[in-house]
Amino acid sequence: MEVTGHNTLSTDEISVTSNPYLRDIEVWNERDLPHYKKKVADRMFSGYISIFLGALISYALYLVFFATVASMFPGLYSMVSSSFTAQWVCLFLFYAIVFVAVFFYGKKSMVKFVASCHGEVAHDGNPFMKKLKLHIVISAVLCIAVSVVCILLFDENVSSQMGLAVLESYMYVPAIISPLAYFIGSLSARNGMIKCPVCGRFDTVYRVKSSEDFGERQDGSHKEYDYKTERVGTKTTTTYYTDGSRTTRSEGIYGSVRYTQEYDDYSSLSKFTYLCRECSYVEETLEEKTWKTKRDEYRG
Repeated sequence: MEVTGHNTLSTDEISVTSNPYLRDIEVWNERDLPHYKKKVADRMFSGYISIFLGALISYALYLVFFATVASMFPGLYSMVSSSFTAQWVCLFLFYAIVFVAVFFYGKKSMVKFVASCHGEVAHDGNPFMKKLKLHIVISAVLCIAVSVVCILLFDENVSSQMGLAVLESYMYVPAIISPLAYFIGSLSARNGMIKCPVCGRFDTVYRVKSSEDFGERQDGSHKEYDYKTERVGTKTTTTYYTDGSRTTRSEGIYGSVRYTQEYDDYSSLSKFTYLCRECSYVEETLEEKTWKTKRDEYRG
């Protein structure tokens, strides 16, 4: 069985409820959070502290990558050691790896930060989001400026050296991309959070299944096609020589073969209840789940 998705149905069974008498209790302001300014400042400062994480990743990449290459691929290691171009490619690869690693670290830490504030932070128009977007610009400018300055300062010395001069000189420079990755990861996590429609808090809405699947039915069937490379024939080559002898050689002929898969399509309905951990928001939905089962597969 393979679940292919679910759709929220527009039916009369969907309802949103909240207790109007709790409205005054549920009203809040992001700036009124305890130690709000300190939390915002700590979060921004953490972005620049991530440079140390980036430096650690860069150094680990240098050690692991070249220890592995030197022991397993000595020819490749020799080529990289004798080519400045190959080393620059490796350096920019370090940039990319550091960015991805710190991006996901910033994304994960942002989720924890918002949860620690009960979802009452990171709303548009408030100081936190304004500073986060500002520091994305600042960290981008900082990354470019520091990289250019380092290259201009050490370029002459690097050009006169041999071996892994580029990577040894600029080993820690990719760490400067860490703040940018951290802040962009934080923004990505914030944009992916669900906002409670009643109290406006982030990442506080959760879903529980309030009924077993019901109304299961077969909606029909469909076909899917897959192409596989297979041996479709044999090519035989015979070579005749002047002395009357001959040799015969056979080799396979490979081609793309189409396979057809037939699936039966099914669907069922379920009731789900959406709740907020911090307010009286309740929403009941009727959702459709669809899946398919393979009935047959044949060549052609």
